[in-house]
Amino acid sequence: MLVNTHNDGPLKKQELEEKFVRNFAPFIHESNGVEIFERLEKAIKNIERNANPKILFYELSLHMMRLLKVKRKFGH
Repeated sequence: MLVNTHNDGPLKKQELEEKFVRNFAPFIHESNGVEIFERLEKAIKNIERNANPKILFYELSLHMMRLLKVKRKFGH
């Protein structure tokens, strides 16, 4: 999301990471960014509570696939 807001100056990235971030940035935007972060935070919390990692990452990947397909809404 920082790349989308042109506020990524303080991020330290190597050349390969920079290329990945620039290509991946269009998929994370204001329409899905918050929910993506919430899902990741929930997964981290569940891992800390000893959740089954195979099940957890399977469920997380299904949610991420759905969220990354959300189209950006233009207009204010």
